[in-house]
Amino acid sequence: MDTPIQKESIFSNIKLLDPQKKFLLDNHPYELFSGGFGSGKTVALVLKAILLSQMMPGNFGLIGRLTYPELRDTTQKTFFDFCPPDWYSQEHGGVWNKSENYLKLYNGSEIIFRHLDTISEKELLSLNLGWFGIDQAEETSESIFQILQSRLRKNEIERRYGFLICNPSGHNWLWHRFHPESKDRMGDSFYVESTTYDNKANLPEDYIRHMEESYSPEMVKRYLFGSWDIFEGQVFTEFDKRVHVIDPIEIPDGWDRLISIDHGLVNPTAVIWGAIDHDGNMFIYDEHYEAGKPVSYHAKKIKEKSRGQEISLTVIDPSTQAKTREKDGFPFSVIQEYNDYGIYPVPGNNDVSASINRIK
Repeated sequence: MDTPIQKESIFSNIKLLDPQKKFLLDNHPYELFSGGFGSGKTVALVLKAILLSQMMPGNFGLIGRLTYPELRDTTQKTFFDFCPPDWYSQEHGGVWNKSENYLKLYNGSEIIFRHLDTISEKELLSLNLGWFGIDQAEETSESIFQILQSRLRKNEIERRYGFLICNPSGHNWLWHRFHPESKDRMGDSFYVESTTYDNKANLPEDYIRHMEESYSPEMVKRYLFGSWDIFEGQVFTEFDKRVHVIDPIEIPDGWDRLISIDHGLVNPTAVIWGAIDHDGNMFIYDEHYEAGKPVSYHAKKIKEKSRGQEISLTVIDPSTQAKTREKDGFPFSVIQEYNDYGIYPVPGNNDVSASINRIK
């Protein structure tokens, strides 16, 4: 059967933004498009789905979003705004089964639309996908992503893809898996980001202005500029990478150095190293952060990172002074354990409100 519409024609009347072009043309197995409200992310996602379905006849893909109303009213609607009706018309061998959320194109490629809040693992595990796309991936769990990863096993397709779009939501699992600054980033992944301002020409004239007027500065950073450093419940909203993160420097002799320990077992133990200059500015220059390890392990790490340095002060959460009693009746505390391993911290000021105000 002849192709009803040439493959180039779907994009001929669409003026793509640079981030959208990068997202569509990239060939990595896994991609994330992050950006502010109205930055063209959902359009990029559905165009990617259409492109893969057309370029690889007989493909099978899944488009997902957390809840059904959002999937139906936003993601699916945007998809059909761009997918030519001829491509899934019965006349050309296509199928659109609305009740099953199942689509078949003229070339045999199939697409299913699924909401991910109630979908069962059993249902996902039965799929053999050539690609999947997740809209607003920050709403879904990492486990859903991992299950869908394991479903990319359609042998008839030469290359398989998983692509996601999101609004930034702090340093969550998406940041850790995809962001260029994450040390845990997946090696075979691609990241692109956009702001609301990048898509200004395609938005109502007063769209951005109204949000700027009604949103707090933190919300503007997150939802218009697409900052990953702003999130719900954030205490230090003043944090700005452009101000508070600098290139590495050589710490001069004469600056006081200190260590702060927040001990945990189930929760991670967090240790930071700071240096204070002659004007009272503090520079955080090293860290240790790990869960599920005993005091002996953390003490060893602290010693290794502090080797050759003159530490003026080491402080620790004062709750570590509390003593527990083993079966043999011997009382001990976490701070005493650190002492036993050669780390001698003093209890810090545990007034949370005062500490937050001081840091701010």
